[in-house]
Amino acid sequence: MLGYDGPSKPIAEAQSDIAMLRHLSKLTDSGILIGHVGHPGHKVVAKRLSDSAEFSAIASDTGDYEFELQPGAYHLSANTKRGLWAPETETFVHKQGCIHVDLWLHTDGRIAGTVTNTEGKAARYVQVAIVPVSPPAQSFTVTADGQGHFEVGGRKPGQYLVGVGVLAPVDSVEWKSRIYYPGVPTQEQAKIINLGDGEWRTDIDFKLLSSSSTP
Repeated sequence: MLGYDGPSKPIAEAQSDIAMLRHLSKLTDSGILIGHVGHPGHKVVAKRLSDSAEFSAIASDTGDYEFELQPGAYHLSANTKRGLWAPETETFVHKQGCIHVDLWLHTDGRIAGTVTNTEGKAARYVQVAIVPVSPPAQSFTVTADGQGHFEVGGRKPGQYLVGVGVLAPVDSVEWKSRIYYPGVPTQEQAKIINLGDGEWRTDIDFKLLSSSSTP
């Protein structure tokens, strides 16, 4: 009796599973780690936690990867190519066992830059607004670090505006002193950032107005 939604399938469609079982039957001291990344030719890295030894596998034409590894705990990452990102994870490979871990890659467009004050010093911990223009999406803010640097990842292709104070309540002090990239006071003057698929724009640097305040 087979359970509902079980992994059974016609033999003609199960050749890869049969090959895996035959592979497992020949193993002695190692195990298999497999999964899917969805991008043919993409490199996946497994780092053994006990000694930091690294192993790599290249995804097949169907976007699947496979390792044969000694038993132990491993850190698994598919973050080996700029513009693509997936959550990293840890897993354990058992002797003569097979573990399946999918690493679904997402577009990793990034917008980054540095905000300075009128004296050219870092605008420390200022709130930087990211405003999607096309396609429209939810606007949000990120906090610049102690050097005035900000960065946001996981962005999809599109057009964006960046600024400080632009999402503050209307008529508030922050809103009245708002500034848009590349350092202009109105949205009409602002420069739209065109972000390509997986593109990294790390040059979004601009200066606050003299009336803007920073910590």
